[in-house]
Amino acid sequence: MGRISLLEKKTRESEKSIHEAEEIAKRAQLEADNWKEQFENAQGTIEELLDSRNHLEQQKRSLTSELAVAKASSSQFEKDKERLECCFSEQLSKSSEEIRELKALLDKKEEYAGELVQNLTQVQADLRISSDKVHALESSHDSLEASLDSYLTEHQVLKELSCYVGKGVWTS
Repeated sequence: MGRISLLEKKTRESEKSIHEAEEIAKRAQLEADNWKEQFENAQGTIEELLDSRNHLEQQKRSLTSELAVAKASSSQFEKDKERLECCFSEQLSKSSEEIRELKALLDKKEEYAGELVQNLTQVQADLRISSDKVHALESSHDSLEASLDSYLTEHQVLKELSCYVGKGVWTS
């Protein structure tokens, strides 16, 4: 019986060890399942991160391309701006010169207009004098014409009288 009891004891110990080993195996399996799940989750996260990284790299390339276009465009705009500023400056300079020339021409025209006003004033004064002379001459002409008519009438009368006197018709 000692041997049986020893065997039973050993069986119990073996069962206990098996049970403990099974418990350890179950815990190890649970831990392995946890690690497997974490690994699968990590793999999914890695794939998502890789997709996200690829998407971000594609966005980066696109933005880099847009930036290059924007820089080129900005550079062109800057060149156009400088060219326009230069043209504007030249046009402003030309316009300023033209304005100075026009002002000088306007000053000359104003001076000429002043001279014309003086000349017109003198011509008007001369015209008044000439008009007065014409009126005087017309009056003198009218007077001379009246005198001529009177003379011609008198001459006609004298002519007729001399005709009568020559025929002897006239007797005093």
